[in-house]
Amino acid sequence: MPPEIEIDYTIEHGLPEDLTAIEVGTDLGLPMEPVADVGDMPTIKIKPGRPDLAADAAAGALIATRLPIYLRGGALVRPTMEVVDAADGTKTITAKLRDVTLPGLMYILARAAIFQSFDGRKGDFKRVDPPEKTAAMILDGAGDWTFPSVAGVITTPTMRTDGTILSESGYDRQSRLYLVRDPDLVLPPIPEAPTREQALEALQLFKDLLHEFPFVSPVDRAVALSGLLTTVARPALATAPAIAISAHTAGTGKSYLVDVAAALSTGRRCPVIAPGRGEEELEKRLGPLILNSVPIVSIDNIEGELGGIFLCQATERPAVGLRPLGKSEIRTAECRSMFYLTGNNLVLLEDMTRRALMANLDARMERPELREFAGKPFDLVLANRGAYIAAALTILRAYRVAGMPDRLPRLASYEQWSDNVRSTLVWLGEEDPVLTMEKTRKADPVAQAIRQLYAQWEKKIGLHDRRTSASVIATATMADDEELLDLLMRQAGEGKSVSPKRLGKWLSKVAGRIFDGLQLEVENDASNGNRYRLVPVAGAERDQRPAEAIEADQVLIPRPNPLNYWKATRGE
Repeated sequence: MPPEIEIDYTIEHGLPEDLTAIEVGTDLGLPMEPVADVGDMPTIKIKPGRPDLAADAAAGALIATRLPIYLRGGALVRPTMEVVDAADGTKTITAKLRDVTLPGLMYILARAAIFQSFDGRKGDFKRVDPPEKTAAMILDGAGDWTFPSVAGVITTPTMRTDGTILSESGYDRQSRLYLVRDPDLVLPPIPEAPTREQALEALQLFKDLLHEFPFVSPVDRAVALSGLLTTVARPALATAPAIAISAHTAGTGKSYLVDVAAALSTGRRCPVIAPGRGEEELEKRLGPLILNSVPIVSIDNIEGELGGIFLCQATERPAVGLRPLGKSEIRTAECRSMFYLTGNNLVLLEDMTRRALMANLDARMERPELREFAGKPFDLVLANRGAYIAAALTILRAYRVAGMPDRLPRLASYEQWSDNVRSTLVWLGEEDPVLTMEKTRKADPVAQAIRQLYAQWEKKIGLHDRRTSASVIATATMADDEELLDLLMRQAGEGKSVSPKRLGKWLSKVAGRIFDGLQLEVENDASNGNRYRLVPVAGAERDQRPAEAIEADQVLIPRPNPLNYWKATRGE
């Protein structure tokens, strides 16, 4: 191992003060300067026959020098920066995580240590380039050494899970996030202990931003507000639900609402991807974005229904297994990206109904695309981005400082988000955004089919009566019940009749699910065929009412000047 060296080193970004002079697409990278004079760098003497020792020493030198090399998904990555267009001729900084390549690692090693090999002619060691074999061994066994783990790279300050603010550039060991501060981002001072009144004042800024969007109800607006706060809080949260935005007509403002959130998070419009033709195609599009630690992404223009195992995992699990493009291995990487879903008459399927919050927009006009957003909320955020970020952090921190009063029961799989975003909004008098989940669940065609099955089963067959799939079909046929037959045909039709085998597969898939206080049980019998019965569930509510219709909230909120908040927080 290399000698222990006392190093006083801080990564300096060296970002230019004026981004306008930088060409769009320029990869600014991160500086890989030596941590000290050459004389202070560790020396690694390469011994023939012991490449393992050279790899151990080189990896130790990389870790000791604290160069921006991190472990993510079992591979070494480095944060990189790029200048991109924002809007109206302005530019901003984006950041992402890139895999460290073999030539790249050799470049970095040359700045971390001095390599020497024995020169037999001179009878002494001489300086050589970092050996390719050494670099390859480090890349192949990156997880064998104690490289610091990185959860993601961000360009916007955020709040750690303990309520403290992460605003210093560089690697944060507590959150394992790497913050690349945009030089043009001026963040006003955030009160050390913001009060509820200050949080309400800050929240008014965001309510003002949204006042021209035609939300169907206050709950829908609460979903949008939660989305704005989540864009700032998301990097430090293990998980967060997706934000779905639906409308009846194109041009209502779905994508524009996402752009407002992206302006807050990244200083530019939101990158979008299409859902593709199947789950596998969507996974191929989302996977690289998650690996690169893209902070926000929108699955845009979804036609009809959306679901799938991978999207459920990406929105619910702290880490997901991903296959990098062109490679066969699977990497397990933390997902700190925020997902937006937009579409006309969007319907979420099965498990996605509890992994997304749905905001509904309705402009109540034939050509909503002809409307203009007079307040230009996207431009407003770009022009005063620091003020809005400070406002979001003030809101989030105020609830923590207050002791998290009246904290709502935690939403399963999204406990941190529920504590820090959802409960904060309700504490400030807003509707609970999670209320939209029940309405979304009832609109799920898969759930609707099961509800219909249970209702018809109870009516035509009865509770506790054991039936095979063939017996269920016979009952529906003899009763000449069009509603039940139509349901069975949709789920298990084969030609002009219902297939007992296909129906049995569907019933087995449905078994165990509880709807309206009822549950289908299955008794496995390989010889005579499985038998199914519908039973009431003790303690479960029998509620068959349709989702309540909520009238539109057309109340417009006066538009305060966000600069007033900025000046107030700066003490001006």
